[in-house]
Amino acid sequence: MGGALFGYALTFVPDVSGDGISELAIGAAAYDTVSATAAGAAFLYFGGSTPDTTADWTVYGTSSYAQFGYSLAHAANIKGNGEAALAVGAPFDSTGGLSKGSVSLFYKSGSNLSTTPEKLWGENSGDRFGFSVAAGKDQDGNGNTDLLVGAPYYSNGQSHEGRAYLFRGTASGINSTASWTVESDQANAETGFSVAIGDIDGDGKADLLVGSPHYSTTSSSQVATLDASVSGYQNYDHCGSSVAFIEADGIAGRPSAWIVGSPDAHATDGSLTGGTATIWEYLPAVSITVQDGTAIESPAHSGIFRITRTGRTGSDLVVNYTSGGTAICSPSFDYNFYEGGTLKDCSGSFTIPAGSSFLDIEVRPYADFVSEGSETVILILASSSSYKIGTPSSGTVIIFDVPPP
Repeated sequence: MGGALFGYALTFVPDVSGDGISELAIGAAAYDTVSATAAGAAFLYFGGSTPDTTADWTVYGTSSYAQFGYSLAHAANIKGNGEAALAVGAPFDSTGGLSKGSVSLFYKSGSNLSTTPEKLWGENSGDRFGFSVAAGKDQDGNGNTDLLVGAPYYSNGQSHEGRAYLFRGTASGINSTASWTVESDQANAETGFSVAIGDIDGDGKADLLVGSPHYSTTSSSQVATLDASVSGYQNYDHCGSSVAFIEADGIAGRPSAWIVGSPDAHATDGSLTGGTATIWEYLPAVSITVQDGTAIESPAHSGIFRITRTGRTGSDLVVNYTSGGTAICSPSFDYNFYEGGTLKDCSGSFTIPAGSSFLDIEVRPYADFVSEGSETVILILASSSSYKIGTPSSGTVIIFDVPPP
């Protein structure tokens, strides 16, 4: 059908048919039905050695200009049963108010998806709720996938500031009351224009990414507490028009990342670049704790530092360090560092191995049989492009000649 915008939205859906192969969902946001213009449609094609070319499941929008299929997201495990589901956005659905917007959730039924949805609705006319949708991850750790929805034209004190909503999955379906929302508090920022959900730091709980392509960085307005944010480099770059997570888990030595589209990016001279997609790598935080703050020359007893990293553990992480304190780092004087039984320099690097979130470093004192009183060993983290330094960034072990009283 001409002008149907077939392919306007795409997503893979975990196995629906039961053959162990994922399926492909395609949205056609301007599809005309017999009774409604630009009602929209969503199609599901089963995967296989030769993917189906005729849709195995089709659902149409029910009202003119609703643009059902404008956004799509696989929403497997919403009910905690591991089964596939599909979220379909219709941001111009005018049921209950002009362009109020809606999201329809279709759950697995037999060897296909049901055609009767569970629905969520926008709050106000003009919100365009469902402009963007994302799912497939559990944010609160209860074992059920959650759903993130954008309504970029939501207005609450500021016109078209936009809003994003997080809805929790439950055993009976989606909770229709949002557990979390965020607004930009800036007119025309269009927060929620794009959304993504993924686990960038590897803690097993989903992280949320929300785009605001018209947000002005010169404004003093604030949004809800952020863990990270990025902005366009030039005026009218529209950074955040599209967003996604890349969960690398250390593949080929690369960290996880998030990618942000700026379709109208400008060069420093003001000329259009044709658009950019910028990857922002996730950097783990590295910190030091003291596991055993006492080292003794006689009888021999080592102090222990623990270096811990946050995030994914799929690859080695090399951590730089220096040392200080009143004790002298030397095998013929006061002490040395040992990593897994290997003698280390007084400054240099340790390696947290793949599969581990921490590494213990031994402070092994040298029994020189000279009465010196207590001396300090300070281990200090040094910077690297592979991580950020967290807190505490240093620790202290005290060396005694003999066991302290």
